[in-house]
Amino acid sequence: MAIRTIQPRTSLSSVLPEITYTRGRLKAHPLGAPHIAAFDALRAEWTTVHDKELVLRDAITDAQAFIEHVDDLLDTLANAIIHAILTITNGDRTHALYKHYLGNKTPTDFKRPVLGGQLEAMKAWQPSLAASEHAALKAFAPTLGELVVQANDAIAAKAAAETARDQFRDFGERKKFIDKLNGTRKETHGALAKLPHEHSNLPANFADRFFRREARTEQGDEEVTIASVKTSIVELQKELAARQKLLADLEAEEAKAAEAVVNADKEALAALEAQMAEAQAKATALRAKIEAK
Repeated sequence: MAIRTIQPRTSLSSVLPEITYTRGRLKAHPLGAPHIAAFDALRAEWTTVHDKELVLRDAITDAQAFIEHVDDLLDTLANAIIHAILTITNGDRTHALYKHYLGNKTPTDFKRPVLGGQLEAMKAWQPSLAASEHAALKAFAPTLGELVVQANDAIAAKAAAETARDQFRDFGERKKFIDKLNGTRKETHGALAKLPHEHSNLPANFADRFFRREARTEQGDEEVTIASVKTSIVELQKELAARQKLLADLEAEEAKAAEAVVNADKEALAALEAQMAEAQAKATALRAKIEAK
């Protein structure tokens, strides 16, 4: 059979058994001895490439963690700014001031995207906050400016980390390693395939026995192995857990935002009631004054 070509995007955890299996079969058969060193070298290089890939993946994860940290800070600041706006407008979401900052969005909808649209919207707040006639809003401008810088840095860091990973995977050491692995496998298979012609006791498929035989996907673009399936299951479980946590966080955030709006409405109502009581007291005093004349 023709030796299977390992695809460039095959996970390294799936690539490792291809190396160790062949190396083990070569060590087990006397005629495999001339090829053992090549697979020993591939095994050692796999560790180096794998470790570098982990470093690059960690950089992406670290950058994403920082993005979400900055997003939390922006959400907290947005809550404070929105609360100040609702206090100024007595909780009126149709007020021009509220519309200027949030448009037709609720506080929860406004904060929903992780940076992205929320960051762009809050960038646009900077001039308005800095020039605001309301001291409570003006005070937020410096903090927002600092967080915008941090957010931009976080996004740039993740983009740089992803570019480094893609370069490593598609053109760099990882790609070169997979190319070398495929070349060594084909060369070794070719050399072993000649041996049945020199040793009549060897079966025609002698060379095939030194390489793992695995099923492929229907698309044929990536080998399916026990290790790769286990890895994909673990990744899916992690993704499910992350989505469940995100859902819980969003629901908690929405409940908190709703509570904040209710509290703001209560404060606005209390302020109005106090103003009405004060006005009523003034009216009563003025009426008494008039009647006394």
